[in-house]
Formats: sequence, structure tokens, C-alpha cells
Amino acid sequence: MKAIALSFVIGALLMSGVWWTSNSLNETFNSESSLEKFAMVPISNISDNWRSAYEAGDFEAMSDLYEADAWLMTRDRPALKNRDEILAYFKNARQSGVKASIEFEVEDRVFAKEYVFQTAMWWLEIPQKDGENIRDAGRSLVIFKRSDDGKWRIWRDIDNHTPDVTFEMKNNDL
Repeated sequence: MKAIALSFVIGALLMSGVWWTSNSLNETFNSESSLEKFAMVPISNISDNWRSAYEAGDFEAMSDLYEADAWLMTRDRPALKNRDEILAYFKNARQSGVKASIEFEVEDRVFAKEYVFQTAMWWLEIPQKDGENIRDAGRSLVIFKRSDDGKWRIWRDIDNHTPDVTFEMKNNDL
């Protein structure tokens, strides 16, 4: 019965176009279960929704993407250790007039029951009125956690700069 139900759900999602693919994605699973692979779909949606909300300055939408006890660890800043601090950080940047676009290239996802570990390269561009745009690049490690309500959310997010990820490689084939 479970196999029939799982087949129905996967079939319905495939037909509705929810399924995603990525040539550069190397998925690793601690089990061969189709259900675990299926859990990757909401993670991809979280990443897309985060990017859209971040670029639009939609902090209400961003709020539901983070666990209440989430951490954000960015370069040269103390760790922000809850959803409210994280959203205040992004709101403050937006209030100061900062508009930004960001792109991600997922390199790896590892599923481990209630957590998904995602490593990605990122490229950030901030338009400047009086000169050249600010450009930055690096890697991130994001840990997603399945919440008590069954929804996946960002639990830990750390960004860093690595010499093998540059802004110039953004538009090149990786």
C-alpha cells in the first residue's frame, strides 16, 4: 500500500512539473529510499524562494524559510543566533538602500533523516549608483531541518570565501 501511495505522489509531481534536475548536482544519500530522494524537491524550492525573497526584500516570506533557532554566520560578523536577528540583519541592509542579486550553484546535497546538508557556490552583485558594482563570491554550507510541522527550513547557514570560487567564473561553464 505504501509503495502504491508513494508511486502516486511521485507520478503526480512529475506530471505537474515540480520535479527538478541539475547537471552539476551530486546528490548523496545515506539510504537508497525513493522517499529520501523525493525529499530533495522542497529543499530546492527553499533555495529558489529564499533567493526571490532576498532580492525583493520580502522579509515576511523569508521569515517562514528559517527555523526559530536558526543561525547565520557571515564573514567578519558575529553569528546571528535566531530568526529575528537574521531578519533584522537583512532588513537593516535593505533599509540602507542595498539592493542585491545572488546566484547559487549547488555542488552537493546530503540527506540524513531530519537534516539536509547543502554545499553551494554563490555569486553576489550589489549595484552602485556612483561606480562599479560590488561583486563577491564564495561557498556556503546550509543545513536544512525538518520542522515539527513537517516543513523543511534553514537551520544553519555559513558563508565563506574560497580562492577557487571567483565572480569571473560565474558565467563560465563550471
